[in-house]
Amino acid sequence: MKFLIILVVILGVAAIAQAIRVSELAKTLTKKREEDVSVADNNLNANLWILSLIALIVSFFYLIFEYKDAMLPEAASIHGASIDKLMDFNLWLICAIFIIMNILLMVFAWKYRYKLGKKAFYYPHNDKLELIWTVIPALTMAIVIIYGLNVWNNTMFNDEVTEDTINIELYAKQFDWSARYAGEDNQLGPSSFNFISGSNPLGVITNEVFDGVLTDIETQIATLRASLDSEIMSYSAEEEARDKIERLKRHKVRVLGYDRNNPEYAFASDDIVADKGVFYLPVNKEVLFHVNSRDVIHSAFMPHFRMQMNAVPGMTTTFRMTPTITTAEMKKKIGNEEFDYTLLCNKICGAAHYNMKMTVKVVEEEEYNAWLNQQSTFVPQESPEAKELAEK
Repeated sequence: MKFLIILVVILGVAAIAQAIRVSELAKTLTKKREEDVSVADNNLNANLWILSLIALIVSFFYLIFEYKDAMLPEAASIHGASIDKLMDFNLWLICAIFIIMNILLMVFAWKYRYKLGKKAFYYPHNDKLELIWTVIPALTMAIVIIYGLNVWNNTMFNDEVTEDTINIELYAKQFDWSARYAGEDNQLGPSSFNFISGSNPLGVITNEVFDGVLTDIETQIATLRASLDSEIMSYSAEEEARDKIERLKRHKVRVLGYDRNNPEYAFASDDIVADKGVFYLPVNKEVLFHVNSRDVIHSAFMPHFRMQMNAVPGMTTTFRMTPTITTAEMKKKIGNEEFDYTLLCNKICGAAHYNMKMTVKVVEEEEYNAWLNQQSTFVPQESPEAKELAEK
């Protein structure tokens, strides 16, 4: 069917081109110059403007009603409702201006077409018109900007974080996401790329991690030095080993630049790193996302929550939101049992950018707590029973 439509369009364009060519040849035979335009030609073109206007407006409204269901469903967060109202306001304003300006443009082209015996009126300047088309757009833009800033401020700076706010780190790297939850203390421990390892991909810092990284660096330096002293190497292999030793020394200096006795390191021991591919949120509970990146700029985008925040290497950005519709409720609303909320990357960050996503489950608080209790803490925690036995 699509092929037939494309074929018809191509044939239609070819037919129009041939008709224009025939018209040009006819003018040549009648010795009429191509630049000579008759009143009939002007009337024809003027009427075509009106037909174009009708076709434009009909197709415009047709597309709106035809694809209205392709838009995102209702916002699933508190702030999302105000974001949608702002978006609707802007869209209706743009649509109104689009229709009014095109009507004026095409009707004027029809009304003021060339007519025999009619002379144009010389009208070089009008202060009132200048004032009208300067003041009205300026006031309109002021309203849009003030309204937008008000929504932004209410979204980003509405109140202080409370003790009930759930702290979650969204950690981006090419090409996946990780989610780390604050533990019982509800405080995320610090992290740094200097502490990233195979067993600590988020670079979370604890006292044990601090000592382990230093030990690992010193062990690698000692091993490389022993190889240089005892093995016969090629020049390139020897240079590579010496370069690696220097890099490890610089790494050690960076690590030692952190305070070994920082009390915040204790916050990380009970942090929870969610299983890859999915993380859970409780409905109607405020969440504060701490967004970080290991490598390049990413963007944490959850369209159904109307949330987006850049993930920038070397700094932490934050976004606070409260989900209001569970995954199960949204499935019923849109009639799709396969639906899931999704965390996407909204910055083109490399070859596999398209595949950088994570499933988000919004559930009731009881289900959320049950899921969270199944996750492992960053540092294994003793059970209450084990603590009692140890004290005895």
